[in-house]
Amino acid sequence: MKPGETENLIACLTPPGKGAVATVAVQGPNAWTAFEELFRPMSGKPVACPTAASMLIGKLGSGDGADDVVVAVKSLVPSPNLEIHCHGGAEVVRYLIELFQARGFRVVDWRTFVSASHGFVERLAHAPTLRTASILLDQTQGAYERLLARMKSETENRQQLGERFLSLQSLGNHLVEPWRVVIAGAPNVGKSSLVNAIAGYQRSVVSATAGTTRDVVAVTLAIDGWPVEMCDTAGLGDVADELDRAGMAQARLAMQEVELIVWVIAADEEEDWPTHIHAQTLRVVNKIDLAPRRKRDEGVPYVSAQTGEGIPEFLEMLSAALVPTVPLPGEAAPVNADQIRLVRDLMEATADEGG
Repeated sequence: MKPGETENLIACLTPPGKGAVATVAVQGPNAWTAFEELFRPMSGKPVACPTAASMLIGKLGSGDGADDVVVAVKSLVPSPNLEIHCHGGAEVVRYLIELFQARGFRVVDWRTFVSASHGFVERLAHAPTLRTASILLDQTQGAYERLLARMKSETENRQQLGERFLSLQSLGNHLVEPWRVVIAGAPNVGKSSLVNAIAGYQRSVVSATAGTTRDVVAVTLAIDGWPVEMCDTAGLGDVADELDRAGMAQARLAMQEVELIVWVIAADEEEDWPTHIHAQTLRVVNKIDLAPRRKRDEGVPYVSAQTGEGIPEFLEMLSAALVPTVPLPGEAAPVNADQIRLVRDLMEATADEGG
């Protein structure tokens, strides 16, 4: 169990100093009990049993010192997690923290707090694109907790819900870290030109001389909102030059450590598709401006790095190859091994019961 699941914690998530609004986060097995004792709803009615993602408005504290607050119930499992949005003055924040300290809560800084909350907020701070940030934001707002609640209550749908969650595992691994894609193929098929066309600027040296790229050249970019590190590699073929052989060795090594290989051939040359590549491979035909009448294979993108023809369609296919399953708004996506283990345990329990 992690801190915050068995221990009561409180932290100020906003920077120190004066501000209009501050956010104080409370988490732990006693978080809801302590909060309920201190909170007076604006409606004057007792607070009903909370649900994840519910919002409460009222006063927190006692007497004249009570502050007007808006409270978000972020999650309830494995322990309650609340965010209290209060006035931003340093004295107000100190007062609210002391109220919870008096009830056994330990004050920690925001880094400790977010690491106790599955690290969602910390990951959100490092999200490289708006699309991945949006998915991570859903996780901070209780997407995983809602999934667990459904799996526990909807036993007849438990396997389907679990399989859907696990199908997003690759996506969850790349919400902060980019996918790695290698551009590979024979010498002089336009690999560097294709990388430059995708990136929109001159990242690799382009020359008509075979073997210009002798090392792995990487550029990080967003494709359809997904972070991708695209690696241009040396052309693979039969050469006698020792430096070229070293470049090809680097290319083969890079091809073993990626999620996707884009294998490029030139439209004005004979087909030379690879037969033994272990990673997922997307084939692409480049230089169609030199051979526009070439018979086209279904499912293979045909592009011209020089004119840009076919590049948008190619990027759509590349995006679909990297992320075949896109989460719906508010849907849970795996971001750590503990989440995956718990979902699998629930699925196995159902299978053992014959459900």
